[in-house]
Amino acid sequence: MNLTDELTIIRQNSAEYITLPIPGLSEGIETKVLKVDRKKNRVVIMARFAPGGHAAFHYHHCTAVAYTVCGEWEYDEGHFQEGDIAYESIGNAHTPSSKTGTEMVLVLDSKDGRLLDNYMEDGTVLRVNIEAYENLLGKHQADIDAMSREALMVGIEINPADALPREALMAAA
Repeated sequence: MNLTDELTIIRQNSAEYITLPIPGLSEGIETKVLKVDRKKNRVVIMARFAPGGHAAFHYHHCTAVAYTVCGEWEYDEGHFQEGDIAYESIGNAHTPSSKTGTEMVLVLDSKDGRLLDNYMEDGTVLRVNIEAYENLLGKHQADIDAMSREALMVGIEINPADALPREALMAAA
């Protein structure tokens, strides 16, 4: 066993919080991409919600573990505060938000590189795949601001054919 393959120390200050200029995907949320492991289809990020921040309603193609570093946040399944951990299974669908602001660490594990289907208000579905986070890894806000729409959309599929209907997910949630 090679320990360098088994252990990675992630220094959260090695990355910068960024805001994606994709309307409706997340409002008042900054993301810090810490690690992308293509072999394991795993992504480690930090997310910071401003007071009133919220993500789009989304469906999980991955498991997600969210550790609440500070603040409070909620979605349909419950309310989380500092020190709480949410374990979200494949198939979970919800709309995370924070009234007061929060910061969390998230680990997303996928079987096939698909992570989240995000349901926009206009009916569009944006599927975020592992390539999207790989595209953002190591980027600063100035890099993001200078990217073309096409470059920002790397790893994001628009209206994938196998996306589940929003109405069915809402009924099950």
